[in-house]
Amino acid sequence: MVRKLILRTMQPFTRYQQEVNNGLLRALDQLNDQVADLRREIVRERGQLLAELRRQQRRRASDDD
Repeated sequence: MVRKLILRTMQPFTRYQQEVNNGLLRALDQLNDQVADLRREIVRERGQLLAELRRQQRRRASDDD
């Protein structure tokens, strides 16, 4: 009986905490998606830079011949 009373009294606090936890989880999911997008962008840009570097190296090599 005392346990039920305590749990009932705590309900507003536990409900609020659950809302906070859910909000944090949503925010973390969004951040995770943003980080994944940024990583993909970095990989794409690195690929472009590497391709340009290789073009420059081939151009120099052909100029040296």
